[in-house]
Amino acid sequence: MPIHAFEQSTGRVYGWPEMGVTSLRDLKGQKVAVARETAAHIHLDLALRSAGMTVSDSTVLNMDTASASAAFIGRSVPATVADSFVPATGSPAGVNVVREQ
Repeated sequence: MPIHAFEQSTGRVYGWPEMGVTSLRDLKGQKVAVARETAAHIHLDLALRSAGMTVSDSTVLNMDTASASAAFIGRSVPATVADSFVPATGSPAGVNVVREQ
């Protein structure tokens, strides 16, 4: 019997409200930076399913965690998913945690 386990307690979907992301539903058609086939990618899938969507409803940009964080902080993408995203300076001003597990 296969066992599927991953840590959900620190998974978060982050979005920039000024880029139109204040809820999971806002991710429809939006770019989301995430490392594919990681716990963060699984978290995105589960989060979107909870909102009646799938990952195919968003444009998933496959990036390693550091690149995804940099793209998000630089506002190149409106959303990202991270297992734990705490920059050295704390959360960026204005960032919204769209979903936290």
